[in-house]
Amino acid sequence: MTGIANRRHMMERLEREIDRAARYHTSLSVILQDLDKFKSFNDTYGHVKGDELLKAFAAMLKREIRAADLAGRYGGEEFCVVLPNTSIKGAAVIVARLRKAMEELTIPLGEGRPPSGRTVSIGVAEFTAGDTVETLLSAADAALYRAKEGGRNKVVWQ
Repeated sequence: MTGIANRRHMMERLEREIDRAARYHTSLSVILQDLDKFKSFNDTYGHVKGDELLKAFAAMLKREIRAADLAGRYGGEEFCVVLPNTSIKGAAVIVARLRKAMEELTIPLGEGRPPSGRTVSIGVAEFTAGDTVETLLSAADAALYRAKEGGRNKVVWQ
């Protein structure tokens, strides 16, 4: 539906990238993003508008990441971006670009209503030796939930 990688494809690619980072001692970062208050948006404007928001967000991700990166839908309103050969410092540059693009993203609501903007909470983790898909995603997920608990529309680093 979103035009980006599904969870299975994203997980397979992340596993390959972790193997590569471990083998060649290169950097790898992961960004997990959650659309803030998506359920409320969906309940207020309906599933059709909710789907439009998911599609628009996914399209924005594809536009804003590099060709070597992979954006995928992690589940529901959560999205993941795999950043090969990217340290946490490099991820910060990409996260800044994604947050700016999100601030500019609007969904037309029709019926004379002004377009709706949304915010996103972001967790970022960097691969360290010994990480697996599960441990790397768990670190990014923990950072994401700290961002949400901290008031949403925030970035938290591993």
